[in-house]
Amino acid sequence: MGLEKLYRFPLIALLLLAEAGFAQQPRLVVPVGHTDGILEAQFSPNGKSIATASFDQTIKIWDVATGRLLQTLYGHKATITTLSFSHGGRYLLSGSAEDSSTRLWNTETGKEIFQLKRTGYMKEQAWLSPDEKKLFALDGKGITMWDVLTARQIGGFNTGNERGDGSSIQAVAASHDGKELAVMMGYYDSILIWNIQSQQLVKKLGVHNEIYGFKEISFSPDDKLIYIFSSGNFNGIDIASGKRKFSIDYSSELMEPLLSKEGRYFCVAGQYKPYSIIGNDTVQNNSGESNIYQPAITDLQTGVTKLLKGDGPTEGRIRAVCFDKAGTL
Repeated sequence: MGLEKLYRFPLIALLLLAEAGFAQQPRLVVPVGHTDGILEAQFSPNGKSIATASFDQTIKIWDVATGRLLQTLYGHKATITTLSFSHGGRYLLSGSAEDSSTRLWNTETGKEIFQLKRTGYMKEQAWLSPDEKKLFALDGKGITMWDVLTARQIGGFNTGNERGDGSSIQAVAASHDGKELAVMMGYYDSILIWNIQSQQLVKKLGVHNEIYGFKEISFSPDDKLIYIFSSGNFNGIDIASGKRKFSIDYSSELMEPLLSKEGRYFCVAGQYKPYSIIGNDTVQNNSGESNIYQPAITDLQTGVTKLLKGDGPTEGRIRAVCFDKAGTL
């Protein structure tokens, strides 16, 4: 088509020229995802969002239903190694061993609230109370307590003096009513219970030596027991008496043990008669089978363990299970 013909059809000419012009323009593509590998991921308590931490030194929060990016959190100067949501999901804790910082973020605004300097070798170094009002952090001598809204230190717990041998802290958990703080000490043989308001030690619980590969502690939903998670067993210790209420032993190569949200049911998949309950000095094995890979679920109120079987044999090792919002496995 010659130029003289294009002049007869000005609209066509303009469209062709515009298309040619756009075809020559470079386009800027802004990456939405991480620019390096993802090291850690955590679902929010309500399951509606997920936070991911990357080697690219950023944290991203995503909407699970749509896959849409909600927030990108900037601040860390090195690889981020830990992530944990608060109980209500309003806050996010992150830590980096390389930049020696633990940071608290508002998940709604994406803003950093404050940061603390990490100390020692522990991976987890800060914990939020269930009511999201207080933050507890290691400081080298014990545990400091911070007000989340004001970012001010409001107290502390000198656990080294109470222990007397300077052994390290392994884990911290606050009770659901916000009144007590439990601290697992360095040799996994004692748990200290502190009154948060008075900051006074109120109880010292002995821990049995059968705890292998310790992972974490928590309070039971009614705050009457301390739960102790490890790679080989799950124990419940009565705070009032100091006695072991139950112990569930298992051997699981791949699957992390799981506790239901309301704290009544415990599930794990393992092998070689892994499920046993110890309560009132009585050993009871409810599975009655060996070399099994099916998941088993324990009712912590009744102490009964049931092996969950499908229509056919489970040949492969189970890697993960989960409870839905209704409590169904």
